[in-house]
Amino acid sequence: MTLRRRWGYYGFRPLTIGEILFFGGFTLLVGFVEETVYRGLILRTMLIKGTAVAAIVSSALFAITHLLNALSGQSMAETVLQIFYALLVGCSLALLWVKNRNILPLIAFHFIHNLIQFLSVDRESIPADIVILVILAAQCAWLVVSMRKPSAASAMPPVAAGGRTP
Repeated sequence: MTLRRRWGYYGFRPLTIGEILFFGGFTLLVGFVEETVYRGLILRTMLIKGTAVAAIVSSALFAITHLLNALSGQSMAETVLQIFYALLVGCSLALLWVKNRNILPLIAFHFIHNLIQFLSVDRESIPADIVILVILAAQCAWLVVSMRKPSAASAMPPVAAGGRTP
């Protein structure tokens, strides 16, 4: 049995329930493991060297591991593009973790992103990938700038017991 809408698949290829469950479980596992390793362990460990170093190192290691996709038959051009993509996604997720200190949204994003990649019909759209790379680079730049500005909450003086400022 395949899932199919009356007007097509809405950008996704036809799948059986078993395939949906497999890809769902697989991408959830990948998202959990990769975020736990790269943001949960490597990034947090590297933070003693500074936010920039931690974000760059964890993102670079995350990107380099995507070289393994060339072993699965992926072309070198696609692999290089994926490495840049993974570097920017890794940087963005690293900065989001530093900003929010919560790994669960990162796991959710990683899971949903990978699931869409696995299930979509057009997985090799270079122009779309370039647009996404530009958006990710802009997001990384915005995160860096926003992290440098003190937030309104951090700029406020501490409140003493009883609600009065010292």
